[in-house]
Amino acid sequence: MNSEEMLERVEALLRQCDIRCRLSDDLESRLKECEEARHLLDSLKGVSQVIAMRRLALLSQCIIQESFVLDALGLSEKNIELAKEALNLAKDSKDPVQIARAHLCLGIHLLNSGELLDAESYWVKILLEAEEYSTDTRMQKVVGRTLIVRGHVSNAKGLFAQAIEILDDAIQTLELVGDKIGIAEAYELMSKVYHNLNDPVSTDCCLKRADEFKEMAKSDLA
Repeated sequence: MNSEEMLERVEALLRQCDIRCRLSDDLESRLKECEEARHLLDSLKGVSQVIAMRRLALLSQCIIQESFVLDALGLSEKNIELAKEALNLAKDSKDPVQIARAHLCLGIHLLNSGELLDAESYWVKILLEAEEYSTDTRMQKVVGRTLIVRGHVSNAKGLFAQAIEILDDAIQTLELVGDKIGIAEAYELMSKVYHNLNDPVSTDCCLKRADEFKEMAKSDLA
């Protein structure tokens, strides 16, 4: 493989890992995908400046994905440290989308550690900076997934109407960029909000939509 093909292989591995991790599909194998991606990136030597910057962005994404897999496995001790490492690499890559992804990752791990205010500060950065990238599908995918996390927070606070509104925005954003697994997550969370509102019809409807989008996401892996 030449350097361009190697980067494309890494991108494919990380996309696959992201979807399968969110489906809780064989998480140990997901770690192996991250390891393979890292190995490929580490093997890139003597490349152009453009390739070197893409490599940094992908290495950042590899660490982000690894942290999410570890979190799903219940091994979250080093996740904030990993997220900070990913953010530093993203900044070095000068890729605004990768920086946004790293901000989202760090915010999620801070939230899981009980540091909500710090977590929120990173998500606000994403939404403010994304205003300059309204037509960038990669950035809008990060925006949609950020809204899902904020929907989680609103639901946990008992702000159910606010959570529904945020998740509606998330679904609309993710539909525009075709993020099927993200849409599935938004509907799944929305079903929990409607359950908290004692609305079984809407709960079941959202669960059905979540399952439909999960199946569509799985078909993309075939």
